[in-house]
Amino acid sequence: MADNELAPFVLASASPRRKDLLGEAGLRFFAVEPEVEELSPGALPPSDLAAENAFRKASAVALQHPENVVIGADTIVCLGDTVFGKPADAAHAKEMLQMLSGKTHAVLTAVSVIRSSPELRAFRFVEETEVTFRPLRSDEIDEYLSRVPVHDKAGAYAAQSPEGALIRSMRGCKNNVIGLPVTTLLALLKKEFPGLFAASSSDTL
Repeated sequence: MADNELAPFVLASASPRRKDLLGEAGLRFFAVEPEVEELSPGALPPSDLAAENAFRKASAVALQHPENVVIGADTIVCLGDTVFGKPADAAHAKEMLQMLSGKTHAVLTAVSVIRSSPELRAFRFVEETEVTFRPLRSDEIDEYLSRVPVHDKAGAYAAQSPEGALIRSMRGCKNNVIGLPVTTLLALLKKEFPGLFAASSSDTL
């Protein structure tokens, strides 16, 4: 969906995947890249970390667009107590995938929804999906990384990408792994902002 600055909803993200997911859901919105300093993995427990970063993104954009409903999101990958953010480089990406190989990990996406005016309204939730990787050989990881850009993806993989077929099974919402739990988000928007939702969504919702 093309950006429409008359839309009541704003996605506080530069992620093309999140923009695609929200656009495919039929919601009218425009996207603004938030300028914030995110907390690094380890700064807080995983769920709190994702929630805080999502809140920072939404808050920053809400200052610029107080009358809009702003949606911020943050996705992290957790293997036990180890939190995986975005890889620093190719070597780091390979290290991440080697650690995830053959194991089940959790993907947490936190969503923060804020409208500052005419009165402050704020909501947040965290959705979790369990993902199991099949065992991966070193050369398979190299081949995957040569074909799939992962520098901007938590855990160094793309759930929506068929290349490499890293995932053996998944329990929970796939869109959550891609970066935005759309079903839960739309239910919240419909409940808390029914007028704006009805006016800005397609007949398919």
